[in-house]
Amino acid sequence: DFLSKIIIASASWMAFNAFSFHFSQPELSKKIGCKSIEYCFAIFFELAAG
Repeated sequence: DFLSKIIIASASWMAFNAFSFHFSQPELSKKIGCKSIEYCFAIFFELAAG
């Protein structure tokens, strides 16, 4: 349904942001605890979820 499409789209957007952040800001990424791209996804998803 429409709501699940929105959720998938926002999840994809968060994943994209986490991915680009992880590679464009590696030092800052490490500082906030992104040891790997999976950590970055988790952190961004938690931020998105509030």
